[in-house]
Amino acid sequence: MCGFVGIVDFSKKINMMKGHDALKSLEHRGPDAQGSWSDDHHIYLGHNRLSIIDVSKKANQPFLSSKEDALIVFNGEIYNYMELRKQLSFDSFKTNSDTETILEGYLEKGVEFFKKLRGIYAFVILDRRGPGQILMVRDPAGVKPLYYTVQNRTIIFASEIKAIKKLSIESNRINNISIKHYLNLGYIPEPNTVYKNIFAVNPGYYFIWNCNENILKKPFYQYSFDSYNSLSFKDNLEHTYQKIEKAMDRNLVSDVEVSFALSGGIDSSLLYYFANKKDNEIIAKTIGFSKESRYDETNISKIYSSRLKGNHEIIDIQKKIGLELIDRLFLHFDQPFADSSAIPTYFITKNISEYGKVIIGGDGGDELFNGYPSQNWLLRFFPFSHYHRTWGMLNCLGKVLPARNRRQLNRVKNLTKYHNDIMDVMYNRNSWFPLGSKIDGVNAFINPDINEQLESYRHIFEQDMPEKDEGKILFDYFRKKLLSDYLRKTDMMSMLNGVEWRVPFLDEDLSSFAFTIPFNQKSNLITGKKHLRALHKRLYPKHTSLKPKAGFTIPLDSFITKKNKKRMANEILKKESYVTTFINRSYIELLVEQFNHYNNARDISRASVYQRVLILYVLQRWYDTK
Repeated sequence: MCGFVGIVDFSKKINMMKGHDALKSLEHRGPDAQGSWSDDHHIYLGHNRLSIIDVSKKANQPFLSSKEDALIVFNGEIYNYMELRKQLSFDSFKTNSDTETILEGYLEKGVEFFKKLRGIYAFVILDRRGPGQILMVRDPAGVKPLYYTVQNRTIIFASEIKAIKKLSIESNRINNISIKHYLNLGYIPEPNTVYKNIFAVNPGYYFIWNCNENILKKPFYQYSFDSYNSLSFKDNLEHTYQKIEKAMDRNLVSDVEVSFALSGGIDSSLLYYFANKKDNEIIAKTIGFSKESRYDETNISKIYSSRLKGNHEIIDIQKKIGLELIDRLFLHFDQPFADSSAIPTYFITKNISEYGKVIIGGDGGDELFNGYPSQNWLLRFFPFSHYHRTWGMLNCLGKVLPARNRRQLNRVKNLTKYHNDIMDVMYNRNSWFPLGSKIDGVNAFINPDINEQLESYRHIFEQDMPEKDEGKILFDYFRKKLLSDYLRKTDMMSMLNGVEWRVPFLDEDLSSFAFTIPFNQKSNLITGKKHLRALHKRLYPKHTSLKPKAGFTIPLDSFITKKNKKRMANEILKKESYVTTFINRSYIELLVEQFNHYNNARDISRASVYQRVLILYVLQRWYDTK
């Protein structure tokens, strides 16, 4: 796991000092070694290394091929690199690294070699053969980030946006549509960023640039969201077991110690079983909230570790959160980002960094195996959403449903008041500032134009959009929030601490298989993740397998002092504040009132209040410091 930056400009000489300065801004991603390479002042490649596979100096980067006809800068891990070496005629490897395997594999097999990679990765290859070209490649799930900008026959790329900004003044123009997406979602959906001229490389794609302004974009690995297998539940269950076990074996490939992030949920505890089975010395870490029992999962995680007789440690962060930390963490994202679960992610990786470099998490299980109740409610009730008689019957049904299911039913109904297309509904399904959002009759947005946002959202995904509603729902959860929120959070917070966050559920073979399991076999209106729960029941006490879906959130308002709450309010309500360009001041005042004295007086939950305040605060702080 590393961080890199590159500039290619054949029209003029590059300022190498600026290149070094940009590389320095990424030192946190790779504290073990730093290196750079340049060619006649028209090309600069810089790399900060976090040494995990082959920690020797020979494997440092930028890495030059055996014939010196290509170079690579690489962030991530290829778990099956030793298997791939056996498939190559090249046998003069000078390192035991996955980096060299990628480079020599590409030179021998071409871009088809990328399909065989199993791991988490983003890399750039400078191919110096013939006229030369630049290849930018990113793993199919998008675990590792890669950003770029192209201007006037110059390409700049980096692992984080902050490095690009140091090299390009033209890349600082704000994209207002991205700001509106952020207010709606709490993050900005890729490949867009908050800047008009900076983009993310699409997951599962390779981009080719040959000194022209246009970039050729081609997929090398694509998931099928519309095709299902015909296997029985039992057969799919056994295949799932085997795929998870294989994925975990791969994710334990390392020349340094590996740890585990254990929550109270189904996904991480299931993976923990397989990790412990392979290595019973692996240590599991759990974040604790000693004063907030509703959010604390330490008791159930202790059950898991006790059952497996594993090493387990609780990290209580109750007294460690303040506004200074919030500023530091969220401004580190380089663009507006307001998922509060970044805070516990930071603390668990900070703890790991004191003695190790790798941690494994349970991300992706919900997206692959239908873990979100809203997936099932949307699929089953959206087709009837515009038939008033049907909704009348469903309203009667809702009266006898449990409160959690009744909320799902009402959410679908409310969303379909405004939208006829399921993708438009998906865009707004978890909106923090939804269309028609009000408190005490006060509108949230100033002159909202929802069609502008929806058109932008459709354009982002139109190239890869599945045809069927089931496929669209799976695609949206996988390609929107998982990609642009959860995976960005784990990467940015873990790498801030010089730690690699691995995600076995997103192993290419496991995830591809999971999408072939029929939608209705994986879940129904009452139960999600049927296959994972069935496996879980084999391994742990039955009551732990019935646990409902819970997010990795924190009660932010209980961590912030009254003094700091006032500071947050002053930021978003100050004269000529940036947030009031989009959100009504009077609406913000009502949010702040509830943030300070939540009393359930209005139709908004406690979590929605503090999350919306955080979204506005982060936006204002980002704008002031950008």
